[in-house]
Amino acid sequence: MRERILAASVALLACSVGFSSNADAAPTVEIVHSFAPGEARYPGSEATLVQGPGNMLYGVSQLGGQADKGTVYSFNTRTGRFKQLHSFSRPDGGDVFPQAVAVGPAGEILVTTYQGGSHDYGTIYLANPMGGAVEIHSFDGADIGRPVGRLVAYDGYFYGTGYASWGSVFRFDVQGNTELLHAFPSPYSSPDEAQPFGLSAGAPGVFYGATWGWYAPPQSHGAVYSLNADGQYAVMHFFNGADGSRPFYAPVRASDGNLYGTTAEGGPNPDACGVVYRLTPTGTFDVFHSFDFLVDGCSPMGGLLPASNGKLYGVNGAGVFYVINPATQRFRVLLRLDQITGGPESIQSALIETAPRVFYGVSSSGGQYGQGTIYKIKL
Repeated sequence: MRERILAASVALLACSVGFSSNADAAPTVEIVHSFAPGEARYPGSEATLVQGPGNMLYGVSQLGGQADKGTVYSFNTRTGRFKQLHSFSRPDGGDVFPQAVAVGPAGEILVTTYQGGSHDYGTIYLANPMGGAVEIHSFDGADIGRPVGRLVAYDGYFYGTGYASWGSVFRFDVQGNTELLHAFPSPYSSPDEAQPFGLSAGAPGVFYGATWGWYAPPQSHGAVYSLNADGQYAVMHFFNGADGSRPFYAPVRASDGNLYGTTAEGGPNPDACGVVYRLTPTGTFDVFHSFDFLVDGCSPMGGLLPASNGKLYGVNGAGVFYVINPATQRFRVLLRLDQITGGPESIQSALIETAPRVFYGVSSSGGQYGQGTIYKIKL
């Protein structure tokens, strides 16, 4: 049963940057599905929902299912029907950790897993929207493996990133054929370029990404980079902590032509709760907003969504739903989702927009069973 948990009368919270005169309508939030035992567990901790043909959304959970090794699922936004398409398992009982799902131009559903396969470096599955999935590739870890983060579909391929062999950007097709596009340097020579996590699309054939950075030495804070479909790679910015640290999701291109992104940590505020940053086409970097835990939350790991109205929307780890208006250069808090999240940092994935001013997201805890939710926000 759908639970109306927050209504339009919820008080809106203003941050120190101020309100825009082009204000959004008061949002309403609804839990449209609570993940039940056996359906999914820890959904969307890193992966974002994707939209398929018709009214279908697709997602993955890292745990849950018959063997508690994760699932692929669909959700019909018109009927509210949830369907588990595939429950992962391994003969040796090891972990799988499904990472991302992507939908191809012909409706193909592709899924990556962090582990599993014949070499235990992860896999690619082709899922059936009616149910079931088949493994089409097993990574060997020699140059590509441990796929992580969001996938981008372009020109018949799916582009992604992996952690194995110091990190890589790769692409694959619906037959499971893979190709290495870029190998990241050793973290001992360039620690900020370690641990890439997913991509976003820019101009045709251009992608953007971010690296989390290495855990040692301590001055590692991550970087932002660009990559062409032919493998041409360039670092756009190295973080230094004061301007942000640990970017989790790739930056996105906004309506003003600039790139906007978030970091999970760092920034000028003493609590180092992360920032929203901006990069111009000429490479000029600035901190657009610094999060303050007591004012507008912390740890915006889910990144940003460029919406059809030209604005950017995000939810941080504290369950704060916020908007950025590039036209007015304003940041504003719209709503707190405390009753959805069920705990700190339970939202680590981005929103998607299924219709103008209609957004869906997932939380990894909360809901009727405490195992996470699919929620809907309307403006």
